[in-house]
Amino acid sequence: MNANIAEFLRASSQRHPDAPAVVVGGLRYTWAEVDRAADSYAAGLVARGLHAGDRVALLLGNSYEFVIAYYGAARAGLVSVPLNPAYTSAEVAVLLADSDARMLVVQPSTRQVGEDAAAALPGCEVLCVSDPEWAAIGETGRGMALAEVATSPDALALLLFTAGTSGRPKGAMLTHGALRANIEMLTALSDPPAVVDNDVVLAVLPMFHVYGLNTVLGLAVAVGATCVITDRFDPVDSLRLIVDNKVTTVAG
Repeated sequence: MNANIAEFLRASSQRHPDAPAVVVGGLRYTWAEVDRAADSYAAGLVARGLHAGDRVALLLGNSYEFVIAYYGAARAGLVSVPLNPAYTSAEVAVLLADSDARMLVVQPSTRQVGEDAAAALPGCEVLCVSDPEWAAIGETGRGMALAEVATSPDALALLLFTAGTSGRPKGAMLTHGALRANIEMLTALSDPPAVVDNDVVLAVLPMFHVYGLNTVLGLAVAVGATCVITDRFDPVDSLRLIVDNKVTTVAG
């Protein structure tokens, strides 16, 4: 068995290729589109010289790019390090050093913080999702076939840092098997089920936190539910999204 969490995405794309997977900012992406984009991104990262086990930090808010970066990294055997996009450059620098990140993915609003944080780490490349280089990685990987390597349940998938409220932030090591176990326990619920494939889930909880990342996004991907992604909770905007997209499930 391939325990890679990205296999959940593959399975949903095979069951519901044309069904809506991600809705964000007025754009809609099908399961087939998300799966192909993750494939291309994964192959592009490998072509760029990243190897299984390398760390890729994500200084991103909830977004389509986050989804592709996360599942693409997993498919390439890389370890994602989601970081709070509200962190300062000093805070990010500590976590990049602790995780030994090879790449930091940023968005326009976090670019300066990311570049300042990575300046002292010559081995850490900064990649902004708004730059042509981000698109170029996907283009490089388009049509390339990754070697099919079965991921062990014990392989590391995520490094998630604690908030550091009682001292220095600590990196929690989460394996593919651990993330799958959480999702599989949730999918085993039946009275009522947690989320099913015809649900529409509002993904407003931060994806740099394990609840938003695995219990919300991961569960929706595993069952093939539609994810309506927004980066922050605003009562009026969130209610509008719920009505406009016929949201059935809100995790909070």
